[in-house]
Amino acid sequence: MAAVFGAIFCLGCCLTSVKSYDTQSGDTRAPTDTRNSTSQSPKFIASLSNGHEVRARCILIGAEQAPTDWVQSHVHKWCARAVLLTDQSLLVEGRKSTDVTMLALPLSGRGEISFDPAILLEIPAEPSRVTDPELCESV
Repeated sequence: MAAVFGAIFCLGCCLTSVKSYDTQSGDTRAPTDTRNSTSQSPKFIASLSNGHEVRARCILIGAEQAPTDWVQSHVHKWCARAVLLTDQSLLVEGRKSTDVTMLALPLSGRGEISFDPAILLEIPAEPSRVTDPELCESV
């Protein structure tokens, strides 16, 4: 862990759980040192994969590490479709120019919620062919 700019950065470890400080009945340990900081009491206890616990008033984490119920209640838009453009096939070996590939990519689920896989449909595109001599001259 490193303390920089008034924050604690937990490097080289993962967040294993976040609990409300109020739910820890009988917890009499002092909160993280609050010198040069606000004197407000912590709201959260974050457990880290290296065995340390951090008590903090605010926790800044990525959505991929946040508990699912925290994120899903705030997500109002989802990406239903996307287009992936590449300069070559994802499955290079044994491909024909007419092959169509369908890959089911599993999405990592957390907790009891499991996500449907993302379907990647690969359709080859032929290089453009200009066969009209008049078009070739105008280019």
